[in-house]
Amino acid sequence: MIDLRSFLLSFRFLRFYLFFQANLKSKRGVTVHPLPRKATWVACSGSEPHYRGYPCSLWTLFHTLTVNCNSRHKVSGLEVLSRIREYIRHFFSCVECKEHFTAMSANLKNEVSSHNDAILWLWRGHNKVNKRLAGDRSEDPKHPKIQFPSKDLCEECRLPHSNNGDEIQWNEAVVLEFLKNHYGVDNIRIKKPSATSSPGLGDADLVSKHSKRHFVTHLTMIGLNSLDASMCLILYSAIALAVIALYVYFIRRRRRPVKLRVHTP
Repeated sequence: MIDLRSFLLSFRFLRFYLFFQANLKSKRGVTVHPLPRKATWVACSGSEPHYRGYPCSLWTLFHTLTVNCNSRHKVSGLEVLSRIREYIRHFFSCVECKEHFTAMSANLKNEVSSHNDAILWLWRGHNKVNKRLAGDRSEDPKHPKIQFPSKDLCEECRLPHSNNGDEIQWNEAVVLEFLKNHYGVDNIRIKKPSATSSPGLGDADLVSKHSKRHFVTHLTMIGLNSLDASMCLILYSAIALAVIALYVYFIRRRRRPVKLRVHTP
């Protein structure tokens, strides 16, 4: 397996090398394009070629990295967010976007102290960006900027009686579980979609067409985490097996013939 830290460093070096080669050849009078001019997007495809695409794919990559960084390679969430910030600062072409993200992430060390903090920090930051760009000319009219996740995707993520206006009250414990399921490694689609699959997949479909909802999300609402929920499932299964075993035992005992013994004096 490729180490995540090495991958990030290699990717950064590759982009720097291509940028350096392009500048070098341009100075020699040769115009080159080290990156392809046109990319075919699937989940991040917009209604027009200039909508969504690369920025959408970056957000998807960033969320996937923050969710999975600590699962196998034990890279801290803070380190991943710091690398993301440096990538945006040095390689993202949108100057305004770069300035906003750099300012938003200036205090990362004091705001992120755990893996869960990193996941929620990026989620909050993404929603801030969506709120700022809602109605902007860069917004795809067929894929409007919303506060993610939508109510259809995760109704439990929003607190009861939360209004539908600008200020949404989130149940962040449920949101955290949703993000881990939605961007988790077990929910990533590796195979290329078939020709019969739906051609227009939205942001919510980047890793799965339908996000998985299971009982863990509902248990989180009453203060239980994933480990607690798993222990509850194991305990419930053990009790169910014990009840079944007792039932079978007593049924067999009732069916056993009773031998009568007559004692003669």
